[in-house]
Amino acid sequence: MKLGISIIALNVALVGVAAPAAFAQKWTGKTDNPFYRSRYVGVTERQQPAYDPLPMHVGAFDLRSSLGLGAAYNDNIFATENNTVSDTILNITPRADLTSNWSSNAIGAGFMVNRQEYLDNDSESVTDYNAYLDGRLDVTRALSLGARVDGGKYSESRYAPSGTYNPTKPVRFDQFGETVNARYRFSRIQLDGDVGQTRYNYDNPPTILPGNIPGILDQGYRDRVDTNYHARASYAISPSIAVYLQGRYTDLNYGKSPTRDSNRTFYQLGTNFELAAPFRGDIAIGYVKENQDLAGAPDTSGLSVDGRLQWFVTQITNITFTGERTVFDPGLLNSSVAFNSNFGVHVDHELRRNIILFGDVGYGQLDFQDIDRKDKVTTFGVGAGYKVNRHARLDLAYTLRNQDSTGVDRDRSFDQNIVSLALKLYP
Repeated sequence: MKLGISIIALNVALVGVAAPAAFAQKWTGKTDNPFYRSRYVGVTERQQPAYDPLPMHVGAFDLRSSLGLGAAYNDNIFATENNTVSDTILNITPRADLTSNWSSNAIGAGFMVNRQEYLDNDSESVTDYNAYLDGRLDVTRALSLGARVDGGKYSESRYAPSGTYNPTKPVRFDQFGETVNARYRFSRIQLDGDVGQTRYNYDNPPTILPGNIPGILDQGYRDRVDTNYHARASYAISPSIAVYLQGRYTDLNYGKSPTRDSNRTFYQLGTNFELAAPFRGDIAIGYVKENQDLAGAPDTSGLSVDGRLQWFVTQITNITFTGERTVFDPGLLNSSVAFNSNFGVHVDHELRRNIILFGDVGYGQLDFQDIDRKDKVTTFGVGAGYKVNRHARLDLAYTLRNQDSTGVDRDRSFDQNIVSLALKLYP
């Protein structure tokens, strides 16, 4: 698939990135940056010296590490409509991040491992992991360049759309990517953009074929390479409000299934703000279109939304609203495109300095474009976090997930209840 001249020109003109905001704030300064949002501090962001873990200084670097230990009870581990199976899952999650503490330029690296051990259904036990290396070069006060490489091994949840095939083990896949980026800011204008590539390679899990015959669930048709181009131009109307125009072009190349090849284009107009109301947000609305390479295959287009609004009700209570509408590949053999719409509300409340209560409600809808299927998903969760001291934190949570699938090609409709307890240790 060839890239259009207009897309190349757009990305050459808007050299930009999505360099981490924390890095940018460190060298550009907070007082002269109209895109910096610092008026409010969220409940989970507020510094608490008596309870915040301290990094270990390693020369010119800071090392932050943790070990998560947890247990969860899931009353429907296979996310099935009937004949539900419950189990207890033990979880071990070590993590480490090494970042430079220089006054300019930056480099960082890290890894995380997540081991989930099912006590009664060991075929569901998995070990996921990922690692990354990134860096930023501050060419001038106005211009920075960056790069990142990352990769890992992941497992799909049983309630994923592709879970309808019901393999006897979770579907696993490798994901590797690299991105180069840049940011240029002068006066009230900021230009951001990035170019990157991500590769997905799926394993073929065992399954049970008709007649109760053991077999293999071929996932080769899902292997692909995504090449992404993104550009964003922002203008600060005031120190509290900025508007921007952004576009993203993605080329999806399926090596073993060229009939699924396509390209996806987003155009969005948005605003980023922090008001005295008090609100902080980033809301973008636009248009998305996916063009299929296969002759005669229908294209998909529609409304695109990406928004986040934080309401700082008081210093100890925050409410966050989120909304998204986009297209994605659901991983089905007979459907390569679906609209995913999600809306949610999350609440954090500081009961005491070291006790945080939280809750969230979400609603999502998957509209499959190639088949007659629609999934409606409702989620609900509550929990509490207890900071024991600088070296330990406890979290207790309950989550309910309900899926209602309709249409001629409907999937499962099910409920899933999860109760979890987690301990995170900081050395």
